[in-house]
Amino acid sequence: MCVRTLALLYALVALAPVLASQYYLSPAGDDTGPGSRRRPWRTIARANAALQPGDTVSFLPGSYEGCIEPVRSGEAGRPITFRALQPRSVILTGGQPADTYKLCLRLKDRAHIVVEGLDMRPTNGGAWWLLEGCRYITLRDIIAQGGQGVYVPAQATDCHYCRFERLDVSRALQLDANRHVVGNMFGLNGCTHCVVQDSRFGKAGHDPFCLWPDCEYNVVRRCVFSCVWGRNFEFFTSPHTLIEQCAITNGYHGSGSADGRAKLFIWEGIFRHNLIYRNWYQPLTIHAYKYQDMAPFGMINSRLYHNTFALNYESGFEMFDIAEQPDPHMVRGNVLQNNLFAYNDPDGDGLALNLGASIAPDNRFISNLFFGNAPVRPRSATPGRFRLPTAAKAVFERPPRPTPSDQTSSSGTWTASHALWTWTATTTACRLAAPPGTPGPRWPSPPAAAPDARSRSAMRACSTTATPSPERLGIWFSSVQPGNGRG
Repeated sequence: MCVRTLALLYALVALAPVLASQYYLSPAGDDTGPGSRRRPWRTIARANAALQPGDTVSFLPGSYEGCIEPVRSGEAGRPITFRALQPRSVILTGGQPADTYKLCLRLKDRAHIVVEGLDMRPTNGGAWWLLEGCRYITLRDIIAQGGQGVYVPAQATDCHYCRFERLDVSRALQLDANRHVVGNMFGLNGCTHCVVQDSRFGKAGHDPFCLWPDCEYNVVRRCVFSCVWGRNFEFFTSPHTLIEQCAITNGYHGSGSADGRAKLFIWEGIFRHNLIYRNWYQPLTIHAYKYQDMAPFGMINSRLYHNTFALNYESGFEMFDIAEQPDPHMVRGNVLQNNLFAYNDPDGDGLALNLGASIAPDNRFISNLFFGNAPVRPRSATPGRFRLPTAAKAVFERPPRPTPSDQTSSSGTWTASHALWTWTATTTACRLAAPPGTPGPRWPSPPAAAPDARSRSAMRACSTTATPSPERLGIWFSSVQPGNGRG
């Protein structure tokens, strides 16, 4: 009998570290209590000190001062979790961590931590989070607004295998000496194997989302970039990055943005199934340049396919190398395939794709659709054209396959196929709309009104605060979605 009792005691002792505890916080709680639902703790500091691997603390609705800064890490399969009992009913106003500026969340050299369902709104100056040297961190269902006092109020450095899911991050309010809104908002530095998905980023002075060159093997998926105040993002030659199923809209040249163009500098990356529409400046650029003592920024050996560029107030996309005779080329080895460009640059000459003369000759453009109101002649000002300098050596081609018809116009050679329209450009512009009765894909008829008037009407119909979607484009592109085989 005694042997059995001793065996049971040993088993319980061995099991004790595995058992997870559930604690609670309340603005009306008491830190001297047990942290139970009936007698919750009051402060975040009490939870920081108490939580062990596998433990969870649930915040009851209300507002809390202080900074989430656990003194220990969780373990694989047993994370330490900070969560709102009712999602987004909890406001964190921030506090002073042990080693840096005012924050709502501070993690340094921590692993297996989950933070979810909280609303971060720092008061009297302060940022949202600072993560350094972390592994396996998950931020989920977070609202972050009103960050200020630092250039990047949501920053992760040297963090790996982290997940940022269902975030709503906006209004980074860093001001310069002239009271202009400046600064970035969400940044990854030296981070690898991280996933950012199902999130919205907007309203920052310079840009709301940034990946630096030392970030690689990261995924950005199903996000909405709607800055409104400036450019939408900057990827600085980030290697092996996947960007997919995102909406990129409301880019603007204002405040401290420098300009309104989002920078897509990726190296051996993929940009696919994205919607780029209704930006109030040139929305997306590969304009290689050198910054300080860093290696030049550019786009190398990357793939851009099944994207839709529509209703942007300047050209949909541009690619320029670092110099007239670059050595080496910083825009090289890229493939643009099965992309749709439609009704861009309505108040200009209808420019859809703008290519610099010095980009490398091994950049390829395959089966892209350029759609406008009317056929285009060389050097005309009709909406729907693309600009290809005569000095450029870029290759425009189509995959080898049977085609139902081939026709030639004064502006180059083009092909109408069942799924895509393709051009092999030999002059500075190409015919971009089929003559009546030409075999080819079925698209909505061109609007009767002038493109600029119609696009303004369509833009007024779309709220600038609404979540963008292809369906919001109405009769213009009612059958067009990224990745459906048409662009």
